[in-house]
Amino acid sequence: MAPEKEGVWPPDKPYFYLNKRRLADAIFRHITPDFHLAPEAAIALGMTPGEAAAVDEAFHSVVETFRALEVEHLMPSTEHASTRFSREGRKTSYRLPALKELMEPTVENFVASTRAILGDSRAEIFNHWARLIFTDTFRDFAPRIFTFTDDEVLEVVEEGGKLSHYFELRDLPRKYEEYGLPEDFRPRFPYRHLFGENGQNRPGVQPLSE
Repeated sequence: MAPEKEGVWPPDKPYFYLNKRRLADAIFRHITPDFHLAPEAAIALGMTPGEAAAVDEAFHSVVETFRALEVEHLMPSTEHASTRFSREGRKTSYRLPALKELMEPTVENFVASTRAILGDSRAEIFNHWARLIFTDTFRDFAPRIFTFTDDEVLEVVEEGGKLSHYFELRDLPRKYEEYGLPEDFRPRFPYRHLFGENGQNRPGVQPLSE
């Protein structure tokens, strides 16, 4: 590796040069849309194939544990989301309680396992990226209300009324195609484990036609 000859981003080499202190806040893909370790992140932290596979399994197991808890604790609710997007007509709602306390042992085991795999310095960076996913994407495992409307809108609202997500369900696949995203960059409906692809299957409600 010769940065003085090859530059800071060698176009034909599977690595790049960056001050290690900057890695935690560097903007590139750390986790794929289906919550696996991104190849870019493995390269940036100099992971061997074995390390990358072990870290990927550790992170994805946290996601699978969280999804299983969501499925277990999802309940019908008479409380509906009340946001600036609220609409007239019949609404079907579901509630998830706070899952942070139940997730704490899983997250602690994950942090310990990544340190065992990567060592302290690399694990500190990767765990920083992972915690951003837990906080930003999973909303720190907060309680939420899911409300479906007759015109195929899903609103996801955190306890206290803060809007987390808003989906126009019929338009999801078309929108991703229009954006021109590569297939592995296209996010899928994040609650398909609860409600099926694009929200077609809802507990206690007749399945919607495709």
